[in-house]
Amino acid sequence: PSHDIGQEITKERQRAIEDWYKYGGTIFLDWAKRYYRTHEGQSLAWNDPFLEEFFLICGNPWVERLIVEKPAQVGYTESLIAFAAFFLGYLRLPLGFGFEERNKLNEMSGKRIQPAFDNCEPLRKLSSQKAKITDRADLNSRQSISVGGVPLNLFYAGVKSNKPGYQTPSVYRDWE
Repeated sequence: PSHDIGQEITKERQRAIEDWYKYGGTIFLDWAKRYYRTHEGQSLAWNDPFLEEFFLICGNPWVERLIVEKPAQVGYTESLIAFAAFFLGYLRLPLGFGFEERNKLNEMSGKRIQPAFDNCEPLRKLSSQKAKITDRADLNSRQSISVGGVPLNLFYAGVKSNKPGYQTPSVYRDWE
């Protein structure tokens, strides 16, 4: 029976990836609009300028490099969390996120990412199915969050700055 389940998961993952490459960013945008909830349990405010366009380009599998210059408070972090939820819950592929400061890593993991994942129906469903099948719950820590056994690894990229725990502008960075 577990072999059959593994084959079914592989087929679902392959179908999801094929759809993603066929339809591009619209798959991610539609998924996020339907399922994604913030750490506070709210859906995203799609009336923000350019948010839909940003999701379309972020979710496009054909984009190899995307450089974003952004002002503060435009939903960028929430977009990244939504993308992680999509990757784990829809594509069922492992993912890694690096942070430039340790405090941001710790804050994001426990206060933003995990609660957002807990509020997302497809992710809860996958975790529940995995627990029923394996009789084990997903293991979560500050460095790794699993959804249905698929990990999101969080890591500190490390930069040197004048003030410990603070982000330094890119022109002044000296990578460790």
